[in-house]
Formats: sequence, C-alpha cells, structure tokens
Amino acid sequence: MPQEADTKEVYEFGPLRLHGEDGSLWRDGRRVPLPPKTADLLLILVQNSGKLLSRDQLKTAVWKETNVEPANLNYQIHVLRRVLQQEFDQQCIQTVAHRGFRFIAPVSIPADPLDASALERVRPPAEPAIRAGDLSKARTWSFLGIGGGILGLLVLGLLASLWVLVSRSEPAIHVLEYKPLTDDRNPKDPVTLLISSDHVYYREKFGAKVFYSVPVGGGEPAPVFQQASEFALFDVSSKRAEYLAGRQNGTTQDVELWAVPMTFGVPRRRGNWSQD
Repeated sequence: MPQEADTKEVYEFGPLRLHGEDGSLWRDGRRVPLPPKTADLLLILVQNSGKLLSRDQLKTAVWKETNVEPANLNYQIHVLRRVLQQEFDQQCIQTVAHRGFRFIAPVSIPADPLDASALERVRPPAEPAIRAGDLSKARTWSFLGIGGGILGLLVLGLLASLWVLVSRSEPAIHVLEYKPLTDDRNPKDPVTLLISSDHVYYREKFGAKVFYSVPVGGGEPAPVFQQASEFALFDVSSKRAEYLAGRQNGTTQDVELWAVPMTFGVPRRRGNWSQD
C-alpha cells in the first residue's frame, strides 16, 4: 500500500509547495488550482516519491471503495501532468508501462513547515528611512498626503452610498424548492457526473456502464452514445455539438480519444493518451 505520511507535512519540489493538510499547491504565494481528485492523486505520489505505485494502489488510495474505470485514472494523470508542466516545466511523473507511475522530481520537507509566502502576506512592509536632508520634502508631502486622504475618504463615502442604493434595489436570492431530475431511484456514480448549460450527464453506479443525459429541468434520461457503449464520457462541447470520449485499447493500457457527434455523424479519432 502507498505510504500515508503526516498530513501536516509540507513538501517542496522545484518552485512548488504542497500542503499535506489540505492538499493545496502553492507557488510564490499564489495557489495553483487543482481539482479535488487531482490534488489527492498528487499528494499520494509526492508522499511516495521515488516509489513505483501500481494503478490499483492509486485507485484505492484516491477513490477508496468506489469502483472506477482505468480511463478515470489516466485522465487525472493527464490533468496533473499538464498543471505541473505549466508551473514547473520539468517532468515529474514517470510512467512504467503495464506497471504504474512514479513521482521522480526531487522532494524535500522544509524544517519550518509554515509557508514562507504566508509570512510575506502577513508581514508589514518596512518603512523607508528619511534622511535629514529630506525632512522638508517629507513635511511637504505630509500636507499633500493629508489632503489626499480627506479626498479619498470622501470618494469612499460616495462609493459606499452608491453601493447601498444598488444593493437595496436588488432582491435577495432564495432557494424555493428542489426538483429531482430523475425518478428511477438508481444510485448515480458521482465520479462520472458532468454538467453543461442544458443537460446533466451521468452513469449509474451499478449495472451496465452506460452514460445517460437528462435536461437540467428534469425529464426522461436518454443514452448518450447510441452505438458505442464502450465509450467513456470525458467532456461536452455544446458549441461544437460533440462529446469528447475515451475508449480503452484492448491490447494496451492506452486510452483512445474520440470526438463523437451529439446527433448524426461518424465518431472521429482525435489521438490517445500514451502510457509512455
């Protein structure tokens, strides 16, 4: 099983810092956005830096008891590699064909786990010293500063008054009711949930691995893929009227990427996620 290190540890690799307590990734005081499952996957890989982790070990560590398809793990690895490439510009995750993945970037644990960027955010800036020859200029600027401060207060007061008037003119938003989208009472797989502007896409947790769509206002579910149930739904492009889907290659662990039209047309091969 993968090693579960102290969750309060902070891990450094390159310019990045990963907080074990909440899985947040930081660079130069800026938080790098990561989806929840991608952050969980990164934490497991970093905590076991240099160790080869199998696909089953990673799926168990990230998704616990939930049964997920291999394509889901491949997708999270793809997202993680893209983020690390943008922020680090160095290969961090090594793929060992038919065996698993290994985090290969050097990882260190700082002696002081407190993020230095956090100290910079709370530390007040040092005030520059005024030399004796600049005292007269300082007095002049102080009078100008007082006048500017009074003007600034007047502007802030005016803006506050305008905000109060605008906020009073807008009614508060209240949730009046909840409406179920389906009535089949079958549990849905939360890992596969996708939402577009007008439809919700999901797959049932048990039974056949078929993706369904239902209007956001509720209605009768309909299969997403009419003739290709072996596809796994990755994304939806309403503008292009097509789905981004993946299909497991039966001979290898690679996942084929396909663009599948929503209505009529032939699926088009767009590439694949290579394991190398």
